[in-house]
Amino acid sequence: MPRGTPDGNATKYGFAVKEVDPAAIYQYIWGFSPTDGAGRLVYLDTFNCGLAGWGQAATGAGVVPEITTIDNGRIYSPPNAVKLNPGVVSGDLTWIYRTYFLGQSARIGFEAGFDFSDATPEWFFRIDYNNLNAVAYVPVLKFNHSTGWWQIQVLGGGWIDIFEMNISTVNIRLMQIKFVGDWITGKYVRALIGDNLIDLSAYQMPLSVNSIEGFVAYVARAVSFGAGTGYGILGYVLITKDEP
Repeated sequence: MPRGTPDGNATKYGFAVKEVDPAAIYQYIWGFSPTDGAGRLVYLDTFNCGLAGWGQAATGAGVVPEITTIDNGRIYSPPNAVKLNPGVVSGDLTWIYRTYFLGQSARIGFEAGFDFSDATPEWFFRIDYNNLNAVAYVPVLKFNHSTGWWQIQVLGGGWIDIFEMNISTVNIRLMQIKFVGDWITGKYVRALIGDNLIDLSAYQMPLSVNSIEGFVAYVARAVSFGAGTGYGILGYVLITKDEP
């Protein structure tokens, strides 16, 4: 008899094994649940082993990313998180990136959890992927601090507003985002900003200059908006493929 299915009243119990919500399993293991649980998990980093799996860089007054353990109330999975401090010079930035050979995939997802308030930098998330059909796109999701909107970049370099945030000066929120791209159609699929699901299937992803077939790069970046910019805390990154 298959485990976890009705037993046809062969015993006094309705199920041989109790059914469990997969979200509960994630909570037990990681301390948080993915936004929608969709897609095949390729890579998860809660930074418990530091930044060994990531490259780090910064420009101008930005500080090279580092592990922090002092903000446990602001992250998803203590004790470790990544501190991204771009400084207070507008346009300076700091980022982490991970590159590897993914092979051929159609739909890729990028998810992250982080803190969010009026002082956190402009968050910027990107997938740069060339599948084995030599089709290279670079979808981008970012928060525009000056307008208060989450945006995606589209073919031609323009930005499309997809979700408006209500920034609070007193509440440091724990946020989750996810976005998915389709390398067959060349279009975005969807985004989740918190629990808000946004259909992005009408928007074409920007083209990439990535010429290495099968190569992918994931980037999480914090950009300074000038005076008043604080630092950002990134709690986890989760990469998926085979998204619906």
